[in-house]
Amino acid sequence: MADGLVDRAEYRAGFERFRACMAESGYTVDVLDDSGTIIDARCLSEATDDGTDARCYDTEFRDVDESWQVAHQDEQTDGALLDACLRENGLAVPETRHEKVTALSEAGVDMGSCLHGG
Repeated sequence: MADGLVDRAEYRAGFERFRACMAESGYTVDVLDDSGTIIDARCLSEATDDGTDARCYDTEFRDVDESWQVAHQDEQTDGALLDACLRENGLAVPETRHEKVTALSEAGVDMGSCLHGG
């Protein structure tokens, strides 16, 4: 990120640092899909509840992830679905996908219903 831009290798490296931080605290980060622009991953809600997710994200991945997501926001296929789900649940719509997923998770909203209409 020294040049102000994030390439795919830097994005993946940042994600792996986040994942390692989570593992150090005893949490597994499961990758559901890494074939798209954004790595789709999940962790136990306990990691969010005790602050581990936020701490690891903030220290290891936030700057890289936010830069990557903003640069590639037009390529994210589920962005509109997440935005609609946030609004339907009376929640503010954050800028990045991670913040959107976190807001929905913290509000107890089922992600499956947001992304698959179920």
